[in-house]
Parts: sequence; C-alpha cells; structure tokens
Amino acid sequence: MPAKPYDFTGEECQPEWVQSNTPNETVSEQMPSEILVHDRDYYIEDGSVVFLVDGVLFKVHKSRLTRDSSTFETLFDLPNTDEGQPEGGGDADPVVLQGDTPQQFRSLLWALYALPHDIIDSSTPNSNGDWRNFDRFCDLSLMAHKYGFKGLETWALSMILRWLPFLRCKSAHVFPIDEPSMPIRERLRRVLGLAALCDDQKLYAAIILRLQDELARPNPDLPWFIILGEKFQVHTLVGTAYYALMLQGRSRWIALAQEGRLTHQHLGRLHSGHYLLVEQWKRYQDTPPMIPKCRRDGYNCLRRWETCWMDVTKEKLILSSFPADVLAKLELVLRLVPNLSGIQEMHKGCGTQALYAVKLRLNEAREGLSSIFIDIP
Repeated sequence: MPAKPYDFTGEECQPEWVQSNTPNETVSEQMPSEILVHDRDYYIEDGSVVFLVDGVLFKVHKSRLTRDSSTFETLFDLPNTDEGQPEGGGDADPVVLQGDTPQQFRSLLWALYALPHDIIDSSTPNSNGDWRNFDRFCDLSLMAHKYGFKGLETWALSMILRWLPFLRCKSAHVFPIDEPSMPIRERLRRVLGLAALCDDQKLYAAIILRLQDELARPNPDLPWFIILGEKFQVHTLVGTAYYALMLQGRSRWIALAQEGRLTHQHLGRLHSGHYLLVEQWKRYQDTPPMIPKCRRDGYNCLRRWETCWMDVTKEKLILSSFPADVLAKLELVLRLVPNLSGIQEMHKGCGTQALYAVKLRLNEAREGLSSIFIDIP
C-alpha cells in the first residue's frame, strides 16, 4: 500500500494538493505511460524525488524543497510503501500534486534552482510587452503561499509590486474584450487575488490604486470592474463603477444585460442606486453642510451661509444636470460658491469653512457610493 499523504493535523487526512495512489495501483496503471512526459527543465537525473503534476513528471532534489521550513519537509518524513519504496522514488510511484499546473510548479523550482544572474535579470521590470517574468512571479507567489515558503512568498510579492507600474493598457479603450490588452486586465485581477490571498497590505493598496487609475481612463469596461470589485469586496471600486454606469442611462444597462454582461441583480442595484441618489440630493438641498458658529460681532455667518446654500442649489446649471448625478452637482456648487455675494459678506474665516464643508460633503458622497447601489428589499 502506498505511503500516507502529508498530514497537516497529526490525524489521517488527504489534502487536495498532494494525493497518493490508490491501494495496489501505480501511476502507470492509472494513466498510460506514453501520456506522462518528463519536464523539459526539471527532470534532473540525479534528483531524489519524483512529482507528477498534471501529466508531467518532475525529478528534483529533496534538499531544495525542504528549504524555508516548507510543508515538503514534513512530507518527506512520511513512511515508505509496503514494498519498501519511498513515495516519489520513481516514475511509477511519484508524489502527485493536485490543483497545480506544470508551469506553476516549474516557477517554484526556478526560484529554488536559479543562479543569481538569472534572478537579477528576471527581477528587472520592462515595458516591452514581455510579461513572462511577471507571470512567473505570480505563479511563484501562489505556490510559495500554498506550500509554506514564507521567504520566497515575501520576495515574489515584492517583485510583483515592482512590476505593477508597468502593467498598463496601451489602448485608449481600457480592457476591450477582443484586443491584446485583455491579458493586462487578467493580470491586474490576478494581482488583486494574490494580494488578498497572501494578506499583503502594501501590494493590496497598490493594486487598488492601479485599478482606480484604470477605471478613471476613457471608456472603461464597467461591468468587469463591478464584478471584480464585488468578488473581492473592494467597495470603492464597486461604487465608482456602478455610479459611472448609472450615468450612461437605462438603455445602456439593458443593452449590457442582453449581452450577458449584467445580471438582473445588477440592474436592480442600478435602479435602486438611481432612486437613492435622487433622494440624497433632495436631502442635501434642504440641509446645508455644517460650519462652526461665528463668534465675531457684526456677522451672522450661519444665516448667510444657509441663504447662500439654498440659492446656489437652485441655480439653473445645477437643476438642469442629471437628477441622480450628486457628485457633479456638488462639484458645481464648489465652483459657484466663492462668487456668491452672500459668501463675500461672510467673515473670511467662515467663508473658508463653508468651502471646506462642501468638500467634506463631496468626499462623503463619493465614499458612500458602494452603500447606495444595493439590492432592492
């Protein structure tokens, strides 16, 4: 009978990432030998352990894989099979890794075997469209996290952070579905997933800023941003993308739904968001942003500010804008307020406070967008 798989807890268990052969059945019986191939780079003749990864055999040195206190260290301490053959001792009885691709395992082995000059060359970002080294570091981050190579994981994530500024779409249309920029979109999604998986706060903050930058470019793929933001619970991304899509109008929402890009749930959130934003602007109109009470003799700044607010929110330019476009309305208020006679009659300090209060309200509205586009009860 084959050796037991790696035991995480001390009790018998069979993790999905490493699986022994079934009793009395070798790999050659499970899969025809002609289907199995030796890896082109990491089937090393004097290696001491054989792995099978999705039809590809790797033969490497145990000593390489037991570095950095990885989970392989415990794996190799497992008892031999009943025939006395250690699991992984040959092509007929390899250690089977589940859930990995040959390229991912190859990336891990590259980091364990590479010479210094190879590492230096691969660590240098470029903008010539060759992303093989970047993809290698993504694979390495995933594998290092999965198998407990803590040092390698930290290093690989830091390399992704170095490459991130070069990960940009060349097309003026961000992320078109049928253009070469599609892989860039997928890579950004992958970095976000790795940052969340590995709990790397620095990389997470950096990728959020990159995604927000891409979202602000002309013609972004808004459904993609909505789905990505909802999957990883990036509320600022979700709110901004929903808001931009809402401004495109109902006919656009319906067209995207007919193309399969939006679900009925998305449409419901867009409708509820439109309604809630219209109601939010009505509340804003009735309630001026708060400013401190003026304690200077001869001024009635609070009263003047209330009058200014009521006047400016009834300006034709604001009333004629899209009813639910609260952000644009507040931005217009911010531009118009300094020229109002009522503001100029206020004490200078109170006038400054009034402008600051409008800015705070604008930021509040922008940051609260994700709570606006919600499911209809």
